[in-house]
Amino acid sequence: RSGIKRGDYPPGHKLPSENELALQFSTTRATVVHAMHGLLSEGLIERIRGKGTFVKAAPIVTRVRKQELGFFEKDL
Repeated sequence: RSGIKRGDYPPGHKLPSENELALQFSTTRATVVHAMHGLLSEGLIERIRGKGTFVKAAPIVTRVRKQELGFFEKDL
């Protein structure tokens, strides 16, 4: 998480395998799997079957005025 926030792993970057990360951080693969699930649920990474795990780009945050949203809800 810190490496992603610092920019060590920029958006679109393919992360090392679970085994490589376990060696890099001197931990077990099970711990890496648990950590990866946390990063997935936070929306920081994404897994693409057959390709690997990648850092996701930061989401685009927009603001909507409540009055406009109220009209949208009525139209919907």
